[in-house]
Amino acid sequence: MKPQRWRERMLDSTRGQVLALLRVESCTVNELAAALKLTDNAVRAHLISLERDGLIQREGSRPGLRKPHASYG
Repeated sequence: MKPQRWRERMLDSTRGQVLALLRVESCTVNELAAALKLTDNAVRAHLISLERDGLIQREGSRPGLRKPHASYG
């Protein structure tokens, strides 16, 4: 597959949308889920895959109501 075509397919995918949001600012699972209209578990699955591939990393945590929320970037 040509590099340009791969890039277009990636940006059109959910993982590409997650990456695009994380390029702007670090986000929590809940923030990404709300922005993409996905469940928290669906977002977590994408984050695990992107982190495994070395495209993102966990940057820390933000305070939550019950426990801290992981922040990715």
